[in-house]
Amino acid sequence: MEEIDENSEVICYGPDYLELANELVNVTSDRILHNFMMWKLLDSVAYYLSDPFRDQYTKFHNLLDGKSGKRERWKECQDECNIVFDMAVGAMFVREAFSEDDKAEVEVMIQDIKDAYIDELPNIDWMDDESRSKAEAKAKLMGYEIGYPDYILNTTELDARWEGFEVNRTQFFVNRMSFHRHRNEGTMKWIFKEPNPDEWYLPPQIVNAYYDPTTNNMTFLAGILQSPMYNPRYTMAFNYGAIGMVMGHELTHGFDTIGGMYNHEGALIPGGWYTEETTEGFLNETECVVDLYNSYCMPPWTDLGCIDGELTKSENIADLGGIKQAFYAYNNYYLARNLDVGLIPGFRSNDEVLFLAFSQGWCNKYTTEYLEQMLVSDPHSPAMYRVIGPLSNFEEFGSLYGCTTNDEMNREDKCSVW
Repeated sequence: MEEIDENSEVICYGPDYLELANELVNVTSDRILHNFMMWKLLDSVAYYLSDPFRDQYTKFHNLLDGKSGKRERWKECQDECNIVFDMAVGAMFVREAFSEDDKAEVEVMIQDIKDAYIDELPNIDWMDDESRSKAEAKAKLMGYEIGYPDYILNTTELDARWEGFEVNRTQFFVNRMSFHRHRNEGTMKWIFKEPNPDEWYLPPQIVNAYYDPTTNNMTFLAGILQSPMYNPRYTMAFNYGAIGMVMGHELTHGFDTIGGMYNHEGALIPGGWYTEETTEGFLNETECVVDLYNSYCMPPWTDLGCIDGELTKSENIADLGGIKQAFYAYNNYYLARNLDVGLIPGFRSNDEVLFLAFSQGWCNKYTTEYLEQMLVSDPHSPAMYRVIGPLSNFEEFGSLYGCTTNDEMNREDKCSVW
């Protein structure tokens, strides 16, 4: 195994942060630094120790999150298995909950989303033809992974991931420390090797999806390809509104303030690959999004203030684009196949179902304490504004429901980057 020393080359994604952190360390007393490091150490292991430590850990984190009581033991054990035996648990999950037929249908939906995005490029007036052509090429070449990595269904390959890791049936803390050691040793073995294209960032049972700008690739885990985001028994209007919006969201990340710095091959292009003229237009549209979300505030009784539009701008841009692409993908591609799209009783149109499905996907509930942390640290906006923001800036939504001009859900000066 190669060793890392002061001459080793490393990639630093946050040099500005490290410079500021270095300044902070230099002006902070040794006592405070020592206490901070000891606190971080205790906070990282207290959960795995005996009841006095666990009780204090729970009390502290409940205070931060505004919660009370203890979690059921079975949920704690389930979480630990998900972390330590991530892909093994994932293999059990996908065998029961995600079929090849599901995968094939989701793949069609993703292609519809990509086509819908490309169709809308000529309507974006702040782009010039050169930048529009590059955006189309990047969208066409954007890859995707659905459900789970194939290797997890191979028990031999799966078992090899835990080679050398032993489980102690009586000592929880020892198991956790053994796991950390095993994982860190594995990371050091990989660090000087070429990246493994078959490795996923997250196991398939996690409810999540993500876009990787360095590979120009989207991943939709089997965990999010479940109700209420996707179900093969749902109408496709519902599926496009729920998981289709997520697909559009992840695709749009390839063209937000971060993804737009990488080209179609995943290469970082300083300043982005737009022309100077298009860059100016993009920044103007982005500023509109920042100002819009700065204006979204929490209920007065919470005394929490407003969303940080700068912190959340990339996710907000992705949300604004996601619902548009889902809507156009359903109407321009799915319906064009002349498939049966009978109405659900009580609805006037399938577009209503699509918007309802999108909104339902973000039903959420926060404690005031959790929301306070979220507003200063989470790049995502609170759930209610992940619905209000995109829909109030989408012309088709206002038209469908007959919203008056400049109504709360039909803004007159709409923000729309993509």
